Amino acid sequence: MKLNHKKATICLVVTLSGLLTSGFAETALQAVPTAGQISLIGEVNMQTPLEETLEKLPEMAELAAKTQEWYQKAVSAVDAEANVYEARTEDAAVVGKMYPNTIFSVEEKGEEWSRVSSGNVTGFVKNESLAFGVEAVGRAEEVCPKLAVPSHEEAKLFTEPKEDAEVEADMQDSYVVISEAEGADEKWIAVQDEAQNELYIKKAHAELVRVSQEAKTVEEIAEEEAARKAAEEARRKEEERKAAEEAAKNAAAASSNEQSLLAALIYCEAGGEPYEGQVAVGAVVLNRVRSASYPNSIREVIYQSGQFGPAITGKLDRVLASGKTTASCYQAAADALAGVNPIGSALYFGCGNYGQQVGGHWFH
Repeated sequence: MKLNHKKATICLVVTLSGLLTSGFAETALQAVPTAGQISLIGEVNMQTPLEETLEKLPEMAELAAKTQEWYQKAVSAVDAEANVYEARTEDAAVVGKMYPNTIFSVEEKGEEWSRVSSGNVTGFVKNESLAFGVEAVGRAEEVCPKLAVPSHEEAKLFTEPKEDAEVEADMQDSYVVISEAEGADEKWIAVQDEAQNELYIKKAHAELVRVSQEAKTVEEIAEEEAARKAAEEARRKEEERKAAEEAAKNAAAASSNEQSLLAALIYCEAGGEPYEGQVAVGAVVLNRVRSASYPNSIREVIYQSGQFGPAITGKLDRVLASGKTTASCYQAAADALAGVNPIGSALYFGCGNYGQQVGGHWFH
């Protein structure tokens, strides 16, 4: 890179010297004041064009060196994605898309269209949508900043560009390049960390890369879109699965709670009855849940005002809190929930003498 830089500078000097020599005599004659201008001689700029050019040589040489990076390359000059065509016309088939920070290899530069390639895309782009040479330098600084990626196991960050400077312990994966040191400090790169601190890393310990996005073929774009939709569908199904799983857990918890509540009521109302009588009490509760004349949940049916004595007196809640419900009553509640029903459509039970008798209760 150093040799190329020198070559670029020498070429510039030779070229400019030739240009200046051809017009030097004419320029010198024009610079000599006439007799009528002698009084103004103190205000005349006596600096020759050659001297002006020599003053600008370092700046021009630096620009020339930067421009070398873009030899037979170009960077997109669009602010959004744009088409790459199969031929030199916008009526041609679209072979891919380019993006604001796409870097191309220039296969063939034409007057209006250029044949370029990036990634798996090779096609034609209008020159007005590309930046070449000097323009590419400025465009790249804007949309394709350089990053320094540590590439050596001994890579370190220094607070100053010298060996005995303080060393920053933490290393990131990459750093934005502020500048590449020249001359005596050529072995250093000035970078910026996440906190926007200016730090330095040895050139030999870092790889310089540009942040860019390759052009994509229409097939690649279609595949990415299909993959995106598939991922969205998979994510939607996963969310539905989790929701269903959560609903099932809630339902199981509710069912378990309702079974415990029903078993406790059976214990309070028919704990001393034969097993069939215990199931019959559970069946009455479920008949009411299915009836349009009563609430549609076990809890609401049991705690409906003025219906079941244990719920009214608080005995039911005390049994629930103490856990005294017997295994027989739990099983009776489970059977009733499973559909076992020895009393048909009966909605009531008590000590009357009509209806169907099961154990000590009459059901009607």
